[in-house]
Amino acid sequence: MDEILKTLHSNIIERQKQEILSKTFMNAENDQQRMKFMYNVLNEFNIIPNSKCEIKNSLDSQKFRNQGNEIFVSTFNATEYLKAWELYSKSIAFSPNNSEELTLAFANRSAVLFHLGKYYEALNDIEMALNLNYPKHLRTKLYLRKTECLAYLNHPKLNEFYQETLLWLDKMCLDDSKREKFKNKLQTMKIKKIKIENLSDPIVPIIIKQNEIPCATNALTVKFNDKFGRHVVTTRSIEPGEILAVEKPYSCILATENMYTHCGNCLRIAWSSIPCEYCCFVVYCSENCKENAWKKYHDIECSVTGFLLNLEMNKLGLFSMRLTILAVREFGNLEKLRDELKHIDSCKDLRTKGFSDDGILESDKYRSIYSLVTNTEKRSLSDLFGRALNASIILYFIATRTLFFNQIFDNNNLISISLNNDAMFIGGLILRHQQIIPSNMHTFEEERNLDSEDRGSAALPFYSLINHSCDPNVARNSLAEHIVLYALYPMEKDTQIFDNYGIHYAVMSKDERQLKLSRQFHFKCECIPCQKNWPTYFKLPSFQILVQSNGDKIKIEKALVKFNEYVKFATEGKISDKPHLMNDLIKMIKILMKYVNLPCMEVNNVVETLKRVFALNGNRFEVPSLKKV
Repeated sequence: MDEILKTLHSNIIERQKQEILSKTFMNAENDQQRMKFMYNVLNEFNIIPNSKCEIKNSLDSQKFRNQGNEIFVSTFNATEYLKAWELYSKSIAFSPNNSEELTLAFANRSAVLFHLGKYYEALNDIEMALNLNYPKHLRTKLYLRKTECLAYLNHPKLNEFYQETLLWLDKMCLDDSKREKFKNKLQTMKIKKIKIENLSDPIVPIIIKQNEIPCATNALTVKFNDKFGRHVVTTRSIEPGEILAVEKPYSCILATENMYTHCGNCLRIAWSSIPCEYCCFVVYCSENCKENAWKKYHDIECSVTGFLLNLEMNKLGLFSMRLTILAVREFGNLEKLRDELKHIDSCKDLRTKGFSDDGILESDKYRSIYSLVTNTEKRSLSDLFGRALNASIILYFIATRTLFFNQIFDNNNLISISLNNDAMFIGGLILRHQQIIPSNMHTFEEERNLDSEDRGSAALPFYSLINHSCDPNVARNSLAEHIVLYALYPMEKDTQIFDNYGIHYAVMSKDERQLKLSRQFHFKCECIPCQKNWPTYFKLPSFQILVQSNGDKIKIEKALVKFNEYVKFATEGKISDKPHLMNDLIKMIKILMKYVNLPCMEVNNVVETLKRVFALNGNRFEVPSLKKV
């Protein structure tokens, strides 16, 4: 994308058309007009989007499988084995359908899954390999591996398959010593058993829902004023740790770096992933996810994503395309969608814009996404121009590579696209999403070792109404299909709740925060840390300085007596057998907030530990322990 923008910019300067084009573009009244302008400019300077797209092929599949093999045979390290696992999954994605490369990749991945203790998943891969006619002369190890997986799992079909494996060995052309060796190993396998960890999805909290905002409790309500726009406030007093909302995203998109490790539909870790049959840029955790994705959006994305990735389109650019496809699918045709958007635009109540006609904010409806802030009027010329270019490129590949518009446009005729009303309407929506996403999308996270990593991005209509503070009073915790909102501090009734947009006072100076917030979110932050210019973490005062009364200090010290021990548990991730830990941390916050004024180092430490404990009860990607054989 940078190269296309650079070429376009150079051509505009060379012909000295900066001023007239800038004026025309900024005078455009809506996103459809901006898209039409952009196509006319691309056509005028003869800039046709040019990109390649990798396809399934044996050479790349072999290359990735061989890279996985090199790691697998040269080390006995779980972290390295995860790299091999990812390479085998990539090999599967690139393998031509029903090819020998595909069955070899499944078989090889089953080996690394076995060593990682993922026996159910290894069995899935073994079955895939066998069903794809895995070469007969290589099947001995595969049958042995399957038998061992069944043995570890104490599977009821172990004895049945044990006999089948013995029959298979008798058919193999093996000398007596090798056959006897394999039979002895099989006999040993019959008595193996292992405790398999329960790795089910995190538990979704049950909340008493309210009528207006079904994903939230009655502790919250939406208000509107000129200063804060739409914002969320408390309707009663709130305790730290209290669950305030559980929202399921309208849609999610996977981070591109997780393309071969996580499911492209539900974003779960896909240990025994299956590939798309047509492209090599997505894998799924199950046939069900694969089918759902195809019906909802992937039938269009499949032919387009590879071209956009080769132009270095980021995940948020790809998300703008997905939201557009989902919007069309929700209403069935473009005319119904047009009518819906006119209806939303006609709403005069700024507080409930995007709510249903009976006054409900529905997280699973497109109107709740469409009504989110775009900040169009606050964007610079270069920002808006770049987003319009991105939208134009996305639209180009949809129009020329798919039947989204019931026809395939000539890939050398930009004017035919610009003259098509449906195409410009869709392009305008893509551009709108390009503006909505930076200010409204949320990270979908998982815990990996000591860090929270980006699993993907989520469109969360209700949470998008929560304003920012550099010291938030709520935090989010990502579960398999939901994101939980919980309180960090005690709050009184009519308190505005504030989330954090990834820019916290403890790790960034005021000037840095203000600059980043202005550039991405287009507002000047006036939160308390910014008003009072709170220091960053290492300069925070201790309660020992802030509290004058010795009696109050003793109360705080007593409350914090086990804190360092709890930090150790949270750091190591060893909390599953310590249900009291979260309640004790909440009590610490209550005591601290009773006696100290913010900012305070101990308050920061306890709050961050509470966030870590919440996160450990959410999505996790842990490095499995290797199983020696």
